[in-house]
Amino acid sequence: MFDKVIDTFIASIMTVFFVLVFVTISYLIFGLTDSPRESDLRDPAILFGVIAAIISGFVVIVWAIPIHAILSRHNKNHVGWYIALAMIPSFGLAAIFTSSSHPLLGVTEALFHAVFIGVPASIVFWYFAAYDNVIADDRSERSAT
Repeated sequence: MFDKVIDTFIASIMTVFFVLVFVTISYLIFGLTDSPRESDLRDPAILFGVIAAIISGFVVIVWAIPIHAILSRHNKNHVGWYIALAMIPSFGLAAIFTSSSHPLLGVTEALFHAVFIGVPASIVFWYFAAYDNVIADDRSERSAT
């Protein structure tokens, strides 16, 4: 029991750290075409990374940990469950923070951000929180046959 709490805590920390690094590096890579000097990109990249990490920490506490508890209780440990359920807050938050005067463009942009950040973050959370359960389930199925 205590091992699962530790795994969930580690998964939460690693997910927030992953979002921080992923958003910062993504902003630096994709922002190079917008800015002529690299020094213009460092400060906003770190700022956006920290803001994304704070939002990610909130989403992990409010959404990911309770969903992980429900999925674990029902023995749904495969990555597809985590990706599908991560799309809900990812798309919702992206839709809130995406500002666009054209509604269809805003929805498309929100979907892109949800897939671009939500899917990798959910895979990181799943790997640290539930991957061991998947391996254990596969071993028990093999030994039962």
